[in-house]
Amino acid sequence: MDYTLQFTDGVFVVKTSGLAELPIFLAFIDALLAHPAWGPGARLLVDHRALDVSPFTFGAVQELADQCARRAQAIGPARIALLVADDLGYGMNRMWAALVQGRLDFTGSIFKSQEEALAWLTEGAPSQG
Repeated sequence: MDYTLQFTDGVFVVKTSGLAELPIFLAFIDALLAHPAWGPGARLLVDHRALDVSPFTFGAVQELADQCARRAQAIGPARIALLVADDLGYGMNRMWAALVQGRLDFTGSIFKSQEEALAWLTEGAPSQG
């Protein structure tokens, strides 16, 4: 699994690719939280369209949710759009969202369209400039 992390126009964008691996998920979360612009109200687009989640098990999703919950204070309130390519990706991300519900302070949604994800993510955001 590989990932890239960018911060542009007030939005963090993480793009993942390859075979899903728990240690790499945790690495990108820690890199994100260490970014100087991360803070309350952060907006994040996680693009998993090039990620193969087929080897990821329920146990791995549960461990990812637990690790995120341990970082809840650092994650803080955020708006998170998860972008997926197919029904399997949608289901895995929905499972993660259900497992962190009530444990993380975020508003999130899952999309198959990048345009819809960005529109939702930036809804009500202060203008940059």
